[in-house]
Amino acid sequence: MLKVLSVSFLLYLCCMKTTTNILIKNVTEENQYKGSYKRIFNILNKDSIFCETYETEKSVGLKDGNYYLEIERTLDCNEEELISKLKNVTIINN
Repeated sequence: MLKVLSVSFLLYLCCMKTTTNILIKNVTEENQYKGSYKRIFNILNKDSIFCETYETEKSVGLKDGNYYLEIERTLDCNEEELISKLKNVTIINN
């Protein structure tokens, strides 16, 4: 039992991602850091006491009217649910 559990745990660790990609549609240069972008970070940092979540340096940003956002961690179930309900927002991977 313990051997099976430890193998499962190792597989879980190997499959863990450290980033999440989110697509925000219909974004203009003037409002790229407002609206959905701001709401996403309000959700992510709502309960943060010691550290905040940030956009990664590899994040594409604004391209062809869409904002390609990469954040530096995975989402928990509650965050994923709240963010997926935002208008014009799609979680690409989690």
